[in-house]
Parts: sequence; structure tokens; C-alpha cells
Amino acid sequence: MNNEKNQNTNRPVLVSICCLTYNHELYIEQCLKGFLSQQTDFAFEILIHDDASTDRTPLILKEYEKKYPDLIKVIYQSENQYSKGVNVHLVYNLPRVKGKYIAFCEGDDYWTKPYKLQKQIEFLETHPNYSLCCHHAQLLIQKTSEMKDLPLPAKAKYMNFSFLLRDWIKLGWFFTTASIVFRKDCIDEYFLNQFPDCKDAHVFYSLLRRGSGYFMKESMSVYRRHSGGVWSSLYREQQNIINLKTVYEIHRIEQTSYTREWVIMRLAGLSLFYIRSGYIRKFITTFSLTYSYLGIKGIVDLLGYVFKKMICKPFHKA
Repeated sequence: MNNEKNQNTNRPVLVSICCLTYNHELYIEQCLKGFLSQQTDFAFEILIHDDASTDRTPLILKEYEKKYPDLIKVIYQSENQYSKGVNVHLVYNLPRVKGKYIAFCEGDDYWTKPYKLQKQIEFLETHPNYSLCCHHAQLLIQKTSEMKDLPLPAKAKYMNFSFLLRDWIKLGWFFTTASIVFRKDCIDEYFLNQFPDCKDAHVFYSLLRRGSGYFMKESMSVYRRHSGGVWSSLYREQQNIINLKTVYEIHRIEQTSYTREWVIMRLAGLSLFYIRSGYIRKFITTFSLTYSYLGIKGIVDLLGYVFKKMICKPFHKA
């Protein structure tokens, strides 16, 4: 098995680890150690994009890049690209990928098991009809140091299982970005380039259009929630609105029964948030939004979905 000391080989790279960083000085070293600890029988590369960090993140990256020059390759931006609406993975990381497979992990998350990549690649190499492999993860609340398992739908508890695009839409987010490994040739750049602000949901949707997914029940990574995180720092309402807009963008292009149901689910999530937060006027505004997206039938379907959820979990927060 390869590790951090014997990665310098002449064998072709099989896996490209793509990592995005921005002001992750408190976390990036733990992230890098998770990459370097991987025990594999194949070669991998670590491609990092630092988006003009203003803290010590670039200095830490340069130390590791100097120590592992054949393994770690970093792009250092002088201006923040995310704020300009640039999709960093599509523009900067994917064009330099050498591997057959790609693994994602952002600089404030980290991997916990040294055989993570090996297990996922072994599965994908023997199951060519699968476009991606993911696994369970833990959530770290940075402020309190609390560590807990991320919630899973009933189907995903205590078992490995295969899933299709429609399953992922119905079950929701049961895996994190840091858990995913996928085939490079399943990336549909034409599809993704249609979205000015391409997000993880666009990427995962694109991958599952071209193959099945496989979920491993073992937890092998940690998603860190902290005040400096791009997603964690958003208010719940903002998160719901962004999720809705992302899904509607996909539906506008695909126009399938699955994507329509997805839009209804996201509209319901926003509506339930407003109801349970006491924002009745804002809840009423979701009707006009629903009408503009899906017409009268959409409003009827939304109300049915919301009432069903309220009956099932009347006191559960959205």
C-alpha cells in the first residue's frame, strides 16, 4: 500500500483529490493529513485551489507543497474567484485532473480513515455502471467541539445500498461532499456550464444522470460546521432559498417528473420553515413563487405536501 512516503512513483495517477480552501488556517492541516494518510495500491494527486485567503492558509499550503512537491499542487489566487461567480472546480481544478477518478474535500473538512479511497476505488473499479461512491460522515460543531453522526434516512441506516437519481431526490442529502468519489468521464461539462453558479447539487445530479450511486454505511469523513464556513454562516432561510433556486434551475432545463417533485419538496421546505417560524406573510408569498414556477397545479401539490408534512411532524422544525 502507498502512503505519504512512497507516492513519488512513475505510475499514472488513478485518483485526483480536489480541494478548495479559503481562510482555513485553523483546519487545513488536519485536512491535508487526512489526504496524506491514505493507504492505497494506486497513485493519487492532491490538487488544491486557494481562493485568495487572507490568513495563514497559503503559508501552510506552501510548507506542505514544498515537502511533497510531486504530490501536492496548489493554485494561489490573488483575487477571490468565488465572489466573482467563477466555478472554481470547473475552471481551475478539473482541467488539471490526471486521474480516472475524482475525490472532493474542502479545506475545513477532513477524512478519518486511511483506507477510505482504497475502499471506494475498489468498488468503482469492479462496478462500471456506477458513477459515484459515497459514505456516511460525522458532523463536528466547531464552537462546542460536539461530534455526532449526520442524520440518515431510514433506508441508509446500518446498511450499504445502491441508489438512482430519483432515490437521491426523494431521500435528500444523505452524503456530504467530502465523502464522494466519482468517475471523471461522468462529468457533463456542457450540462454544468449552463449554470452560472454551479453548486454541488448540480454536479451530483449530473453524475447520477450517467450512472448509479453507492452508499457505504461506514463513517469515513467529518463535515465541520463553523462560523467561517460559506454554507454554515448562512441563515436557515437563505439556505432554503438557495436550495430552491438550485433545484429550479435544474428543473427548468430537464423538465422531468423527478425534477418537478424536487421543486415541490424544496418549496415545501421553505414554506414549513416560514410556518414554524411564525412568518405567515412570507409563507403566503411562496404561493406566487410556486405559481411562477409550476402554475396552479403546483400550488395544489405544494399545499398537499405541506399538510402531509405538518400532520406527520407537527412540532418538528423545518
